[in-house]
Amino acid sequence: GVDVGARWTALGAKIAERGPEHVWPFHDMHYVYGLARAGEDEALRELMVSLEAHALRMGPGSAWAQVAVPLARGLSAHAQGRFCVAAEAIGPCITQLQRIGGSHAQRDVFVQTWVDAAIKTGEITAARHLLQQRLAARPNIPVTMRLLSQCLAPSAVSGG
Repeated sequence: GVDVGARWTALGAKIAERGPEHVWPFHDMHYVYGLARAGEDEALRELMVSLEAHALRMGPGSAWAQVAVPLARGLSAHAQGRFCVAAEAIGPCITQLQRIGGSHAQRDVFVQTWVDAAIKTGEITAARHLLQQRLAARPNIPVTMRLLSQCLAPSAVSGG
């Protein structure tokens, strides 16, 4: 990633002002990540509680319950540097991301977040497998090639 400096703080304050609204799960995922990165812990907690309550109202088979809540937990964990929790929470959501809205390209940030967490926690084989599938389907995509090279680096393979 790119160091965005203090911009998380300003962004987090704007998100916190909004309060929970739950229009699209896709939007809420970005709000969760922004609040977590900004250190807006109280606003993040309120959003997560509200998100979980909304998912209950929508029902157990809803995208809110099956994808948004676990994805939000994983994104929050990633933003806070808890990469093992992030990888475990985001991984099962990857095949269902289309249910939360946004375009394929827009949702790809969530896949890249999982790959980052997987690499950081030593789940190299799983990350490499997913990236190799992506590369086979769409060769020469720079971000895929960059992430795959991270999986193949000696430090990734050795876990260091």
